[in-house]
Amino acid sequence: MPIPSFQFRPKYVSFDCYGTLIEWPMTPITRELVGDQIPAEQWDQFVKEFRGYRYDQVRGEYYPYEQTLQDAFERVCRKWGVKAAPDAGKRLRCRTPSSGSAASGA
Repeated sequence: MPIPSFQFRPKYVSFDCYGTLIEWPMTPITRELVGDQIPAEQWDQFVKEFRGYRYDQVRGEYYPYEQTLQDAFERVCRKWGVKAAPDAGKRLRCRTPSSGSAASGA
């Protein structure tokens, strides 16, 4: 049986196995965690620094992503003088859309 030829040829193909590359709602979850501890006019800077700490965390030795998120969140909170939730890593990981057990927090 011949293989059909396709007329459509995409320029890019993405395999987003965990639902995190294309849809990553980190900011709303972070806002829930810190509440109103960060003034609105400083929010963008806080988010930018949290993103930088997450990047810095993954550049070292491997450890579970939940711990990566927790450590990065604690670092940015410490810098800003904000109380970090002890379960922030888990909440950030579990609220990230994905399929399978990670979405349910299992």
